[in-house]
Amino acid sequence: MKQVTIIFMAFTCFIFLFYGCKAENSVEPVLGSVSGTVVFTNDLYGNNSPIAGITVYLINNDFVVDSVIYKNNKAAIVDSAVTDSSGKYKIANIKSGSFSVIPVINPENNRLYLATGSDANSFSVNSEKQNYNVNFSVYSTGNYDVSPITIRFINKNIPTLAGGWSSMIAVNRDKRMINIPLYESNTPDFYRVFDPSQGESPLDYTCSSGYSDMFYTYSNKFTFVFSETTLNSGFNYTPFNAWNYVINFGYSSCPSLAVFQVDWATRSITRIQ
Repeated sequence: MKQVTIIFMAFTCFIFLFYGCKAENSVEPVLGSVSGTVVFTNDLYGNNSPIAGITVYLINNDFVVDSVIYKNNKAAIVDSAVTDSSGKYKIANIKSGSFSVIPVINPENNRLYLATGSDANSFSVNSEKQNYNVNFSVYSTGNYDVSPITIRFINKNIPTLAGGWSSMIAVNRDKRMINIPLYESNTPDFYRVFDPSQGESPLDYTCSSGYSDMFYTYSNKFTFVFSETTLNSGFNYTPFNAWNYVINFGYSSCPSLAVFQVDWATRSITRIQ
């Protein structure tokens, strides 16, 4: 019995020493936070108005972008917060790493800036620094900036389709938030459904010219998608027999008007202006 007691006490001491030393030598994980405000800047009156309901994303800077299947890039978003009535947001419990924080705005009609005195929107959470204050100002450029683009489609040989079916042109534009592509084929910037009874009248799509800054890339690279379509059960248009045309006007040589002739019979497109 005495021997059993001695063995039990020795085992108890071993457990205590093992886990006690382990707890003493363990390092608590570093957790950080980022907070700040998003305000609308009105240069006319010099006032700043808080913007409520803006989603602010925390993005992993080390994420490897998928340039083929864009929807996979959603995995770059680590966390998010929504601004309150005072335009304030906060994201807590951020693990060690390199991150960027960015509000989600309409990049066509708005520009995003860091507010004066703000921390940088790209930062690292580590043993040296964990908490950041990043403030943003949003400035509206109006519906279009000073150099809008008009893309004009002149259609010929539009097919006559069965009842409930129509032809459709969709325009997708390459957009990136930080370095993450936002383009998804099911969310076109513009689409138009039509049938032969509308004739070959031009279809115009007018938009803001592109730009690139530290927050957003709103490029002048477009993908035109031509298809047959019908309303699905969710009352959305589903494309069939689609064919694409990609063009990148660039930033310095983007025209104010680009005209394309679309031949539906040969499934071809020719730029004529």
